[in-house]
Amino acid sequence: MRFISCAVLTVLLGLMLYLAVPPTRHVARLTPPTRASAASGSGAKPPSLWTALSSTLRRRAFQVYTSMMLLSITYATFFGANIPLYLVYIIGLEPREVPAVAAALGLSNLFTRVACVPLYTRATIRYPKHAHPARLLAYVRLGEAIVVPIMLWLLGQNVGLFTVAFIAGLLTGILHSPFDMCSHLLIGWAIDEDALANGGNRREGMHYAANGMIQHLSGAINGLVLVAWGAAGFDAKLCAHQQPAAARSAIESSFLIGLPLLSFLTALVAMFYPIQGERLRRLLERTEQARHGKAKVQVQPAPPSPPQPASIESQKEVPGDAPTA
Repeated sequence: MRFISCAVLTVLLGLMLYLAVPPTRHVARLTPPTRASAASGSGAKPPSLWTALSSTLRRRAFQVYTSMMLLSITYATFFGANIPLYLVYIIGLEPREVPAVAAALGLSNLFTRVACVPLYTRATIRYPKHAHPARLLAYVRLGEAIVVPIMLWLLGQNVGLFTVAFIAGLLTGILHSPFDMCSHLLIGWAIDEDALANGGNRREGMHYAANGMIQHLSGAINGLVLVAWGAAGFDAKLCAHQQPAAARSAIESSFLIGLPLLSFLTALVAMFYPIQGERLRRLLERTEQARHGKAKVQVQPAPPSPPQPASIESQKEVPGDAPTA
């Protein structure tokens, strides 16, 4: 019961941020000002929080992006926080053995994650259609949905625990390597498109704030999983061999079924990212034109100065020695 209470508290804490969003009935509906209107002085009143937030959430590109991020963050936080429980209660490791296995997994993951960044960067530049960041994320998430459950299953077999952990880290590092690069490109294009639709008014802060607000749902989702474990009979005070079979099945199913399902959903959502192909080409062209236009306005050549009349002193002849015969 104590475990369920802590899990419910985790869910509530994950939802506390939404108390900061004011109710709609108390907020005036204003149109977000564009750069042109702000320059002319008309409509320069800043929009309300709800208006700015709702105008951001209505963007299809942002909807797809933040859904991908929510699924990815939920996966990462759940795996990182609960993999020790899987190793102890499902694999049967002693608690003192967990740090060594986690170190082998983490260090090998970090190595390939950093080493593969240049390869993914070159692929994105050389094959912009097939290696579009959204498609690239979809491909690696599908690979993750296949590789991770196989590696978790192998950890429970007598095939060399540290060897499997090391290989699992190498493979997952390759699959996780393009995540940061792709996520920044996708949110950047969404912000660029929003700015062009609002007269050049860039709203990076609102996009990142709205995305961060939605990511807090990951804590609530993970808390609900812990509630399900508690309902299945999991008791953190009991040893691994004393846990009921239902609790062990709940933990094992969360890793071998739940996590691959999250990866598959992330890949599916990524394929619906709208800024691709011709739409992306037009966006890049318009962004470049807007950037050059802004540079021309900011850096204007100074008008040529009028010629200065020669001074009277410079027009006087300087007397010299008379020429000699």
